[in-house]
Amino acid sequence: MRKGRKVIIIATSIVLFIGYLVLALIFDLPIFMNWRSYCSSPVWSQDGKGIFYIKDTVYWELTPGSMFTIAMGGSGRTAKEVCCIISTNQYGWDKKIIVKFITKPGGWEKPAQVLALGAIPNRNEIAFFVRAGEGDETWIYKVNANGANLIKLIGLGKTANIPELFVSSDGAKIAYIKERYSNGVDENLDISGSVFSSWLMDSNGENSHMICDEDSGVVGWTANGKLVISAYADSEGKARIEYGRHGNNIKYPDDVKNRILVYDQTLNKFIENIPTYLNRRMRMEEGLKSLGITICDTSISPDRKKQIFYDDLNRRIIVKDLVDKSETILLRW
Repeated sequence: MRKGRKVIIIATSIVLFIGYLVLALIFDLPIFMNWRSYCSSPVWSQDGKGIFYIKDTVYWELTPGSMFTIAMGGSGRTAKEVCCIISTNQYGWDKKIIVKFITKPGGWEKPAQVLALGAIPNRNEIAFFVRAGEGDETWIYKVNANGANLIKLIGLGKTANIPELFVSSDGAKIAYIKERYSNGVDENLDISGSVFSSWLMDSNGENSHMICDEDSGVVGWTANGKLVISAYADSEGKARIEYGRHGNNIKYPDDVKNRILVYDQTLNKFIENIPTYLNRRMRMEEGLKSLGITICDTSISPDRKKQIFYDDLNRRIIVKDLVDKSETILLRW
């Protein structure tokens, strides 16, 4: 009985779709098609029973004319782009949309994109970046895990790279990297490309301040609440811009080099300054461990038994059991 009902539903859907295609050809009606979809940036909820991730979907509007264009190797007209933060349980069930940004033609020139999630412990909130507009303006937002109370915390101006944010283990502070870049024409002509600085603020968006100048970048938090920064700096922790306007290496005294700086937010100062071959453009976890510094890994579940990551090449989010090393596909897209 169930099998027969399923066949009827499928057959009815096919008939309705073909009927709409016929009407579209006759009356030039649009057809909306999910053209591209991907997921990214999975993070654990505070209790380890849930997962948050970003899903971005582009919908094309197809007409008989655009269908011919696509058949000839062209592309359809983007009808809208929908970017969501979604919650699910640790098994990939019970999916819920927390917040949704919809961009349609005639609005922003470029679509709104959600970037870099960070769960805020002890507050049941999520912090994230939104980048949108012709100038790639970027803001930090936060929202309750149930989708309520969406708040814009702070604007960061234009960004060329995907930004990063880092939430302290007690949820009280958010560290982030701020970018300044040159377009080579009329903006920031003292530099070539992008330079970065390290900032810290309360999780409600107040008291935002720079803790390390250009050129530096936040690496992450330690378990005991210290903030680790990678910088091109001197022995006093003063950061310098490494490359000038034409990409040339600027000459500084010998003590200006790549350094790992450890910042104590209660003392408002750097408590460690370690010259190193490491820099923020490298994966440095192992190198930091050799220096006795361990960064909190937000991909690890609160009970330290599982790790979550996304495999963009094979279009899937995976949960790895750190005990028996088995892997489970949480979702595909």
